[in-house]
Amino acid sequence: MPPSSPHWLDPLVIKIAAFGPHFSEGWGDETVLEDALNGHLTVRTDGPPVNPQFRTNLIRGTDLLRADAVFPSPLAEELPHCAQMAHARLWRRPGNGTLLLVYAATGEVNYFSRERVWLPLVEAGVDLLMLESPLYGRRARPGQLGSALFTVADELHLVRGALAEGLALLRWGRHRYQNLAVAGASLGGYLSLLTAAHAPGPLQVFAFQVGVSPAPIFCDSVFSGLVHWKALSRGMDSRDAARQKLHEVFTAVGDLRRYPQPGPGVAVSLKLFESDGFISRENSQALIEHWGLRDVEWGPGGHVSPFLNPRRHLLPFVAQRLSRL
Repeated sequence: MPPSSPHWLDPLVIKIAAFGPHFSEGWGDETVLEDALNGHLTVRTDGPPVNPQFRTNLIRGTDLLRADAVFPSPLAEELPHCAQMAHARLWRRPGNGTLLLVYAATGEVNYFSRERVWLPLVEAGVDLLMLESPLYGRRARPGQLGSALFTVADELHLVRGALAEGLALLRWGRHRYQNLAVAGASLGGYLSLLTAAHAPGPLQVFAFQVGVSPAPIFCDSVFSGLVHWKALSRGMDSRDAARQKLHEVFTAVGDLRRYPQPGPGVAVSLKLFESDGFISRENSQALIEHWGLRDVEWGPGGHVSPFLNPRRHLLPFVAQRLSRL
């Protein structure tokens, strides 16, 4: 299939983005960056247990229960102070046997947009669990605008923290549910794939708008227009040098070819879009080939347009597959 040009919405959203550029304060903690380049930023798959104490509210007129919890992140000692306490929300219905953990996409700084997409699954037998990503929402640094993280090191903190917390919540859920599943779009899809590389089966993983590496997304795609290259270039010879360093950091710590392939019982399903201006077809195809994935669906649209009608583009893909469990 020949490459296609980006959907018109993708560059437009970058041009008018109201939440500012990423990495406006530069690289951040050099120790974190060095650890990334040296392959030392790992997450334990057998990390400390978590026991979130969910405070439950019955939604009037329904049999749905909404519960919120705050608990120490398994990576609390390594995260910025503002992000050390994890926040999670669980929507459940008595008798449901499947738990779906949904990671946040870039920009999803609260639960609202994910609830808008995935809440119908609770009526279909699937409890919905969501994390507030480190350095998003109530866990953001003072003065941060939306999801525009101040530094590259903050981006690494977000990914490692969300992965550690997601793995811990899956261990919590494994003793309470018959079936476990993980889903996410964009950054949330990438976190779902990292989970697939670290978590034991049985586990169903659904990832939307993903590739094998975040490096070309930040450095070469339409999304690179949101990177504050001037800030990253301070003290360097050129913007090209900054771009090369950023590519090296995200390749070293983020390329899925550097992680184990999904283990026995971990099933991965992908939904990709033909005119995605953030995730190139080459990036997605490298993932498909490296993991030998077979359940892959391509749809029309770009990176942004599926979010305009997610119950059409995202929800049915997951609902149909979960109904077979």
